[in-house]
Amino acid sequence: MADAVREARLGVQFGATEHFMCRCGETHLFDGYVLAHWDIELSHTCSCGRGHTFKKGIVVALKPTPAKKKVSENA
Repeated sequence: MADAVREARLGVQFGATEHFMCRCGETHLFDGYVLAHWDIELSHTCSCGRGHTFKKGIVVALKPTPAKKKVSENA
C-alpha cells in the first residue's frame, strides 16, 4: 500500500521520491531537476497560485494563494 500524500506545511520534510500536496488538493512530485539541485532553495508555484519553497526536501517558506479579486458593482 502506498504512503498517503502529505500536505506541504512549513517545517515538514519530504523524501526525494515523495509527492507533496498543496492546500488546494493538487499533488506534485519532485522531478529530476529538483533532485539535481537538492541542496539549494527551490520554489514551486501550484496552479492555484500558492507557492512552496523547499531546501533538501524541507518546506522553508510558503506563499499564500492569491485572493480572488472582487468584481466591482460600479464597473
